[in-house]
Amino acid sequence: MKEVIFVVVAAIVTGIGLAAEQLGLPVPLKCRKYRFLSSLAILPIALLCALAVVYTGTTAPVWISLILMPATVAGGVALSIFLVGRALPDKIRNREDEDY
Repeated sequence: MKEVIFVVVAAIVTGIGLAAEQLGLPVPLKCRKYRFLSSLAILPIALLCALAVVYTGTTAPVWISLILMPATVAGGVALSIFLVGRALPDKIRNREDEDY
């Protein structure tokens, strides 16, 4: 049963990630190249975090799960923000500093 849960969660996260890249949802960039790079960084991290949360929820005791699940998600979000910030060029990151 655990394997089925892992496969379903992996399929859902992958589907959301691929659909989000097509719609331009991960980052509001006009350039398709940077949207693709951002989703390429975010999708594997999101997949690993989702699978780690499911694994923790199915194998660990409840009190450990309640501590590890938010920490895993927070770490994944922080890593995604860091990697996307590194992938984007300075011209796009510092757009608010420019005068229009």
